[in-house]
Amino acid sequence: MQTERLGRRARKTREEIYTAAMDLFARRGVSNVSMQDIADQAETARSTVFLHYPQKQALLSDFFMRFADRALATARLKNPGDFRGGMTVLFQAIQEESLRVEPVLREVAGMALGNGPLAEEEAAVDSELLVLIADLLHLGVQAGEVHSDTDISEAAKLILCVITETNQDSIKYDRVAYLAEDHQRRFDMLFRGLGTG
Repeated sequence: MQTERLGRRARKTREEIYTAAMDLFARRGVSNVSMQDIADQAETARSTVFLHYPQKQALLSDFFMRFADRALATARLKNPGDFRGGMTVLFQAIQEESLRVEPVLREVAGMALGNGPLAEEEAAVDSELLVLIADLLHLGVQAGEVHSDTDISEAAKLILCVITETNQDSIKYDRVAYLAEDHQRRFDMLFRGLGTG
């Protein structure tokens, strides 16, 4: 069911269900929350929950896409117009959003990897990130920050790999509060290259 097709009342109900689910997931963990628990928390019928979210995975998918959309929107809004500055803003946006939703993010982080239940959503987010990174790389080429012969597509993929691995490490090693710093450190190493000359 497309959210944009819903009427105002149905959107309100859907949002109440989503908010109730995220609150429960944050407090009790995804696996310890039933659809009936969500209905009770949202003060609605279980059938209404299933109408909007046929399974818990649909809620987690919605969570993941909202998380990514907010981080990317913030990065685009605050973009200073240069490559390095734009990357720093992206790292900060990811950290801010990660801290805001950390308990639920911890629950779903592994679901987006490989063939996990949120792999399709991860692929969509990766596509958006690749576009943003490529746009920043183009700015970097124009400003002389990035070599003009850089393969933008391959460089964007490499940077995305660094971002993805850093995101996973931040959850695994309890470093969400240092996520932007960790992104920046790894990015700077990549940007400078590993050579001495």
